[in-house]
Order: sequence, then C-alpha cells, then structure tokens
Amino acid sequence: MRGRIHSSLRGWSRTLSRTLLSVINEVAEFHIIDKTLCLSYPLVAKTLQEAYAKDKPKNHEHTSPHCCGAMALVNELLGVDLPQSYKKETWQMDENERLNALPRLRLEGNELYQNKKNDEASKIYAQAIGIIEQLQLKEKQGEPEWQALADMKIPFLLNYSQCQLLMGNYYEVIEQCSQVLIQPPNNVKALFRRGMAHLNAWNPNEAKNDFEVCFPYLSYSLNYYPIINYKFYLPSRKQLCKLEEMTREKNKTNKAWLSQQITSLGLSD
Repeated sequence: MRGRIHSSLRGWSRTLSRTLLSVINEVAEFHIIDKTLCLSYPLVAKTLQEAYAKDKPKNHEHTSPHCCGAMALVNELLGVDLPQSYKKETWQMDENERLNALPRLRLEGNELYQNKKNDEASKIYAQAIGIIEQLQLKEKQGEPEWQALADMKIPFLLNYSQCQLLMGNYYEVIEQCSQVLIQPPNNVKALFRRGMAHLNAWNPNEAKNDFEVCFPYLSYSLNYYPIINYKFYLPSRKQLCKLEEMTREKNKTNKAWLSQQITSLGLSD
C-alpha cells in the first residue's frame, strides 16, 4: 500500500506516526500479528481492487485464497499534513469561517495575479465569489445584510474579470462586469474592462458606449485622483481612437468585399 494511510485501517495511522517519525519518503514494513487490527481491511482491499481492476468481471476466479493473517503492509510516507496547515473545504466551514476566509482568498488571488498566474488567481477569486453567494442565500435580497455581501463581492468580480480579460475570455468578462454595473452603474473599472472585452469580441457599438460612459466619471475624478488619468482616462481615449480606426478599416473591407461580389455577379453598370 503506497501513499497516505487509509483511515479505515484502525490503528495504523497512529503506528505509522510513531514509527516513521515524519521522515518524507521513509518506507516501513509491518507484519500482521493481531488479526483484530485488520477487521476493516477486506472492505478496503475490495474497494481498491475494484478501482484498479476495472476490466475484470466481478465474479472472476482467484488463483489463491485471500488471507491477511500472514500479510505484511509496506508503507511509504509521501507527506505530512500538520493540523495547523489543513485548509477546510468550503462545505466544511461554518458561516464565520467563510467570512474570515475572504480576506485570505483575496490576498492569495492578488499574489497569484501579480505573479502572472491568471488562471490560478481567477479560481481563487471564483471560490470567494461562491462563498459570498452561498452566504447571500441566507439573507433576503435588498436587506442591509444582503447588500453588504453584494458590496463585498464587487472587488472579487472585478479581479476575476481582469484575469479572464487577460486570458481572452471576453464574454465571461462582459457577463461579470455587467453584474457589477447593476448597482452602481458608474464603476469605472467594470466599464473599462467590459469595454475592452466588447472591443476584442468586436462589439463596436457596445465598446464605444462603455468607453464614452467612463468619461464623465473620470473627468470628475481627475482632480482628486491623478492616477486615474494614467490608469483609465488616457487608456479609454486611446481605445476609443483605436476603435474608430478599426471601424473605418472594417468598413473599407466590407465595401471592397461587397464591390467584388457585385462585380462577380454581373450586377454592376
């Protein structure tokens, strides 16, 4: 038996923890002396055999009788999980634990994003979004508690959308940013990222609208937050000019194609 010790074998986890001394890759062999320690082994063995022998019929003949009286278990310690290092799954957490996990998930996601691990970061943000949505199910929509959770979800939606934008999942960005813009409708980050997604998905009218909607809010904020000029205002202007140029080129291409089709069909004068 290789790998982590199966908890169904009563007593073996305690024996190994004392014998292997938590040395990774150490191998230990144990001979069966007390048969009462193996009462649960047949069920464990049967499950493992069925998993590894999928092609054999269940009623196949065994070449030798089964007996664990003279059996020796060889175990290799592949890793040790300390109690403090164990991370509960979301379904194992209570309400307070889920709320307390959100700051940690945000930090983990931000660190992965800074290291350009966009796919991994988006999964962390998605996990946080899932936790918040589960908590919202316990609240009545529109109530202060529900709204507080909705506000808490916005940064995770924006970060998730940024990762999806960098990975080229433009329609996912459009969907998530639209969710942010339900309330309030003037979130500059959501408008800009949705505009970028529309631009890359070649939805020119929607992209133009998002970039233009940004400007009143950006212009008002420029005097108070100069960094906005660098992060959003100038990029929005640049993307709007790019969109206009792309539209002109697209129109030229369409006109040339249409003219060619008319000529080939003999419809020209």
